[in-house]
Amino acid sequence: MMYRAPPSDGVTGKKKGLLSQAVSRARLFLKAPLVFTGVLLYSALAFIPFLGRWIVNRVVSNLLPKVMGQTDKLTRSIRAELLKTISGKVLDFGAGSGIYMKYCFPPYTKTATEVTKYVALEPNRRLHSHIQKTFDDIRENKAVLVGDADGRTAPDAAVDNKQWNDHVDISNKANDVLEIAGEFLSDLKVRLHAQPTFDWIILGNVLCEVPDPPSILRDLDSLLKPGGFVFFSEHVGYRPANSWRRWRQNLVAPWWRRVSDGCQCNRDTMHTISRAVPNWAVHSFEFDSCGVMPWNALFQIGLAKKIA
Repeated sequence: MMYRAPPSDGVTGKKKGLLSQAVSRARLFLKAPLVFTGVLLYSALAFIPFLGRWIVNRVVSNLLPKVMGQTDKLTRSIRAELLKTISGKVLDFGAGSGIYMKYCFPPYTKTATEVTKYVALEPNRRLHSHIQKTFDDIRENKAVLVGDADGRTAPDAAVDNKQWNDHVDISNKANDVLEIAGEFLSDLKVRLHAQPTFDWIILGNVLCEVPDPPSILRDLDSLLKPGGFVFFSEHVGYRPANSWRRWRQNLVAPWWRRVSDGCQCNRDTMHTISRAVPNWAVHSFEFDSCGVMPWNALFQIGLAKKIA
């Protein structure tokens, strides 16, 4: 039996829609003072010498999975399309909460071959549990071994990188698919003897944070096999450089960098890629209004192929 809904009253529906909008705006108006006060308080704490970075690290570690999840909802279709043929050995550089992992395994992947090794490189140990949970949700019965860099939290990279220059080597565990490594890229490069190891590299909202993007890109290139692919999803600076949106980014950049644990919202990432690794053939798509904040809303999402 087919159930048919009664004919709707267009006028009533319109009134309900207007009422719903009014309620939403009223809630936003009431929340605004609390949000503003919270931002001011958090900003003040973030700039406290020494203690501020400790606070920011913990706040960002807890908020990052939610923030990345919101952006993922807006770009899910393009990410799934670009990663549907991923296979072999994968390096997720700056894996964060592991938001891209689900695209690397069925049902998202469309190839007969599968990802045989997934290295999630993430110095912030507080995010390792999120990566682990994501993997467990995808492949519940697979063996997983986690290297957590002795349980330390990520220090300020500009102050003391050496604290994180160790890892747990699980290369002798042939049956493990996932490796969560708490080390910097330079140390991974040494461990792998700078040999082309990976078929795919994932860059997801990470080039905005590293202190030297050209050097990082060249190191990544040394670990990528010829013919290998790089997936990137990065928020970038608005163009042209004299636009009001870019001016807004430049204005908030110093504050945002501190309260977001290092994110720089106004970088010309695509220009940096083309200059640092000219042997990458790059194809990208531009998406606006994908970020949580207006100053990091412009995204470049695409693929690069190593041609030499």
